[in-house]
Amino acid sequence: VFKRGLSFRAAQNCHVLDKHAAVSWWHAWSDKAGFSEGFCDDPQAAAADARTRGQEFVPMFAKDIPQKPFGAETEANMQAASYLMTFDRPEESLTLLGDPTNTATDEAARLWPQIVS
Repeated sequence: VFKRGLSFRAAQNCHVLDKHAAVSWWHAWSDKAGFSEGFCDDPQAAAADARTRGQEFVPMFAKDIPQKPFGAETEANMQAASYLMTFDRPEESLTLLGDPTNTATDEAARLWPQIVS
């Protein structure tokens, strides 16, 4: 079974997922669903509408782990999630790509026990 996903960092509007009926999940390189970082007046309703259509948000800890207790949006996303993505391309060097979202493999390994606990 293949699942189509969609990624965006900041939603251009509250209906960014509406036209993507074949998409069953989305992520935003964050623990937040991407609507609150974009141009959406009601991020909670936009995420709830997508979930009602069967589109699941998959949170991501791209660079570090959010401090506990989580904020309201992160907590709600973590409770609703079946999956969690972690660390964007840990095998690639930060200095090589200059991408601040990359986490070195040794740092990812050090942080892993905090994630699974």
